Amino acid sequence: MAASSAPSATPAPAALPLVIVADDDADMVLMIQEFLKLSGYASQVADNAAALAPLLACQPVALMLDLIMPDGASEQIIDRLLANQSTLPVILISALPPAALDAHREQLAKRGLVIAAVLRKPFWMDELQRTLALAVAR
Repeated sequence: MAASSAPSATPAPAALPLVIVADDDADMVLMIQEFLKLSGYASQVADNAAALAPLLACQPVALMLDLIMPDGASEQIIDRLLANQSTLPVILISALPPAALDAHREQLAKRGLVIAAVLRKPFWMDELQRTLALAVAR
């Protein structure tokens, strides 16, 4: 997915809670967006920190963040959240092995990132729904 500096879709309807999706895999983004739509959420894509900034003003309920994206996009998004002292719940998504994923989660939590959950790719819709419900309820 090419980097962009603007949200990839029109603003979400105010009636639906917004989830920001940050992943470089276009197919994964489409699948997540469809899952979110079926679960009653609006979604917007932020594939870099510049695209994230205007979406944070829309009061999202969560951010689904692919832990490993090209050009350091994941780290830039994390740095932006930390710089803003964001309390936005982050759901890390990754295909990393469980031990590596746990190590990343621990490191990011120590830095102050609000990690609500981790989803290991591939995941099922019921896992996403359950994880998102828990993250939003925090």
